[in-house]
Order: sequence, then structure tokens, then C-alpha cells
Amino acid sequence: MPLEPSNVESKQRPYPRSSKGAAAMRRAVIAGLVALVAIILAVFMIAPSLLPSGHNRADDGMGSTPDAVVPRPMNLSPSADAVIYGPNLTLEWTADPDADSYVVIITVPGSSIAAVNLTSATNSYDLDGMLSGGDYLWAVQAVEDGVYGQFSNETQFTIKTSLDAPVLQSPAGGSVHVNSVPTLRWSSVSDATGYRLQVSTDAEFNHLLVDSRLNGTTYVPAFVMEDGTVYSWRVSAYHCDAWSNWSLTRQFSHSYFLAAPLPLAPVSGSTVDGGQLNLTWSSVEGATSYRVQVSASASFGTLLVNAQVSGQRYLVTAELAPGTTYHWRVQAVNKATTSSWCAVSDFLVPADRMSFSYEWTYNGRTWWLNGSAPGSEYYALHDLARNYDYASYVMDADPTVISVASELKSMAAASGHGGDIAQFVLAFVQGVPYTSDLNTTGQVEYPRYPVETLVDGGGDCEDKAALYASLMQSSEFNVDAVMIMYTSTTGDSGHMAVGIAGSYSGSYYVYEGKDFYYCETTGEGWMVGEFPRQLNGFDATVLPC
Repeated sequence: MPLEPSNVESKQRPYPRSSKGAAAMRRAVIAGLVALVAIILAVFMIAPSLLPSGHNRADDGMGSTPDAVVPRPMNLSPSADAVIYGPNLTLEWTADPDADSYVVIITVPGSSIAAVNLTSATNSYDLDGMLSGGDYLWAVQAVEDGVYGQFSNETQFTIKTSLDAPVLQSPAGGSVHVNSVPTLRWSSVSDATGYRLQVSTDAEFNHLLVDSRLNGTTYVPAFVMEDGTVYSWRVSAYHCDAWSNWSLTRQFSHSYFLAAPLPLAPVSGSTVDGGQLNLTWSSVEGATSYRVQVSASASFGTLLVNAQVSGQRYLVTAELAPGTTYHWRVQAVNKATTSSWCAVSDFLVPADRMSFSYEWTYNGRTWWLNGSAPGSEYYALHDLARNYDYASYVMDADPTVISVASELKSMAAASGHGGDIAQFVLAFVQGVPYTSDLNTTGQVEYPRYPVETLVDGGGDCEDKAALYASLMQSSEFNVDAVMIMYTSTTGDSGHMAVGIAGSYSGSYYVYEGKDFYYCETTGEGWMVGEFPRQLNGFDATVLPC
């Protein structure tokens, strides 16, 4: 025990001590102090063996032990710099089996004041929405028998309680979709793992048709749209428990309208077999049936066919008259409405023979020629695609051409014109009416084969030139001919004529060693070899036939 200072006041002896007595006194005091120090050291050396196991000093009477003996926890979750989406978060750390409880401190970086000071009986704590969005630091310490251990290392984490709202992209607000289902599209949102889409028949979203979670940023409505109904839609983004606000709302509507079908076959203007005929047309979305009509009248005043079918085909079984053009049309039908009629299409049933008749003058006399062509021959050529290889339209071996050439040869011989047969035939071709392609076919350029020119009752310069070259090269005359094409230097106009081999007077072209004399087939009265002055300066190209 420490020595307490004496409160007994010392008194001076009346006589002095001897030097030997004073020295003995000093030695006795020093010896007492040394013995006291030895006792204190012995107590400290013996004390650890008297404390319970795990401790290193005696109880101080306050029930506490040093911090060093309480294990220091390790933070497990959230890990360093983790991003937590949503306010629901569970803190977890390593467990101490001897711990009675744990103290959790959550702070805001840069602040010394704890945002949250918690106590947990286990090695975890569910914050359950306790924190708002932002950055935080957390640490934990264990408590044993009232003794507080060291805090764990601080761990920083971030809470995101909201995301950016998506931006609606299409369809445009207020758009109307006729007979089509729009694809709903919106922008992607950073950090989002999914989206919630709502589609409603009211702007307050009280009558939902769609309320779905989606992974992508598009959606094609699967519900049946009603005609004229306005649909509202919106989207929000989410990641775990973090959600965005709803996007702005857009509306679109659906209009139920049946489009007219497109006639497919037979192609308008084509020639068909006189037997049974299939009419076909395109399907129309929303149609449940189709109404088809066929008439020999363009106004459909008298109907040959007036039928309603479920598919896109109709077999015409009614008898079709040869040499007749028929018109047909179709419309789509369903319970709600009927489409307009499609564009009228027509087809021709060929006649067995197609007649023609011509009148012309030569050498002061009027001449007539009557003939006919097989319908099958005419329409086989009529249905061919057009090209601009004008020499390919010369057909000197065509039976109708040969028949006409034979008739002209007989007429010339009987009238004494056998010696000027080239001029006689040229007068016949000049007498065939000149017609414009634009007026007769609606096309700017429509080259005709000779049979077409004869049956159609006329043609333009290349048509009549091909007819004349075909007649002269036929087996009835065997005269070599070429087509001569004229083009203006500016390229904006042209002409077609014929050159025939032989000995004539007037203008001619030399081609492969032969003289080919110019023959004008368009206007009447032109002689073989007579060249129009209007063609002076034009570029001429010889087209061998």
C-alpha cells in the first residue's frame, strides 16, 4: 500500500543527534523503500496467474476488459463501391460467436456525423428502406460482456432509388393506323434491366389492356384493336427495386378500313383461252370474303358473273364469246364494311379469224383488199413484250403477210402493174392509216408486228415500214429490204423508212455492196427513191432485216 504522508507534526529535539545515529537512520529508511518496491513488483508478476483465461489484468470493478480481446468484424455485403438499386438493403459481416450484439455505424462521406447508428443481435441488419439515394460508408463493431471491440474497416456503397424515365419514340402522338398494328418503341435507359409498359383505353390508365414487364424496348400489341378507339400508353424503367417515373403519355388510334384488292391475273389487256378461266387477286387484311363481277360492258350494266367467294380466286365457268373483251373487278368484304372496287381489268377472248379491209389509190384508180388473220396468231404476237429492235418486227415468213403479198401480186398482174410491183405494194402500205401509238395504246412508243398493223387498222412510221419490208421480202417477191432509222442531231425526233434493193431512180444507200432505194411508207404518193427534204441533216442508220 502506498504510504500516506504523516499528519503528525515533528518536533525539533533539544539536543543534536550524533553522526552515527543519523547514518543508521538513513540506512534503515532506504532498506524499507527497497523492500516496498520488491513487494509491488512481485504482485505484478503474480497477478496474471490469478486472472481468468483470456484476460491479462485484474477486473477493475467496472466490468470492462481491453478492446484488443474482442474480434474485429469484416464487412461482407455490400462490398466496396457496390451499387444498390432500390432502398431495400441488408448489411452483412463476419460473425463473432462470443458477441452479445453489434454496433453498426453508417455515415455520409465527408461528414463526421453518423447518418444511422444501429444495434443488431446478429451479424446482419435489414435497412428496409431506411436510407435514401446517395453514397454511404458503413462499419461495425462487436460487443462482448459490455466490452466494445474495434470497428471494421469502412466500406463505401451507393444507393440508387430511381432511374431516368424512358422517352417514347413511336408511334407519334395522335397517329392513326389504318388496318395496321403499330410497333411501340421507346428509348433505352442506363442501368435499366427491364421496362414496364401500360396500354389503356383511357388517359388515366384505369382500363388497362396491357400491364407487362419487358426486357426490350419494343412491343407489338397483341390485343384486337377497335375501330376509332384511342389508346394511351406509357413506360417506366426498373433495376431491382429502383424504378423510374412514368414516361410522358402518348395516344394512337386504329381505323378499320378495307383496302381494295389488286387484280393479278389475267393481266389487264391480255388474251385468254376461250375455255374456263381463273381470275385471281391479292388478299386484303381483315377481309372475310370477296365479291367479283365480270361483264362484257365496261359499265357493268349486264353481269356475266356476280359472285361472293372466301378466297382470292374465282373460276369463270360461263361461256365466253370469241372476239369479245370482258371486264372484271373485285372488292373485299367483312362484317363491318366493304372496300371500294378494285381498278377494272379486262381480257380478250380471241376470235377464230380477225378480218381487215383496206382501200387505197394507185395510178388514178381505187383499189380494195380484204383479208383475215387467225386470232391465235394475232394474239400470240399481241401479247409479246415490246422492244426497240425495230428490224425484229419484220416478219416476211408470216402466213398472213404471205397471203396479203400473194393477193397484191395477183391484183398487180391482173391490172398490168406487175412490172412496177414495188411501187404498187408501196402505194398499198401508204394507204394503211397512220395512227399514233399514244392515241391507240396510251404508250409513247409501241412497235407493231405486220399482222397487228393489218388487224389494228393502222400504225405509225416503224409499223408501216416493218409491214412494207415484210411484204417485199416475202416469198412472193423476194426483194431484199432494210429498215432505215433517222435521228435528228438533237436526238429529240426521228423517223423510220425502208430501203429496197434493185434498179430505181432517186436516193439510195449502199449497204454490203447493194444499192437500197429509199421508200417512204407514211404519206401517200411518194415514189420509190423519192427522199423527203425534211430529213436533210438527220443521222441515218441502216437496220438489216
